[in-house]
Amino acid sequence: MFVLATALSLLTGCGDSATYQGISGVTIHHQTSGGTSKQELSGDDLDEAMACLYTTRAIEQEEASSDLLATIYLIEVKDRLGDRMFELYTNRNLKGNKGKYYENRCIYKIIKGM
Repeated sequence: MFVLATALSLLTGCGDSATYQGISGVTIHHQTSGGTSKQELSGDDLDEAMACLYTTRAIEQEEASSDLLATIYLIEVKDRLGDRMFELYTNRNLKGNKGKYYENRCIYKIIKGM
């Protein structure tokens, strides 16, 4: 039985791990020419943002949209992996640390609706 399980895991591979794990907080930093504002989400806003962020997937830089936003949004996510910042630089692409790129198709709409 162990041999079968090992063989199956070798064939299927180890798939990508989730971008976020156990989100406990989300803060939106909006940077403009007039300064920076910061909004820590709570209640329904936090629940909606968390559900949306769990759909984030890692992508290659070449897959990212080239339509840059005119404003800067930094999304601070607190989860089991730490307190991390991601720049939302298009309406669906985020850039994280270590040159990693991500796609999320709902967080921009949530931010604009706040």
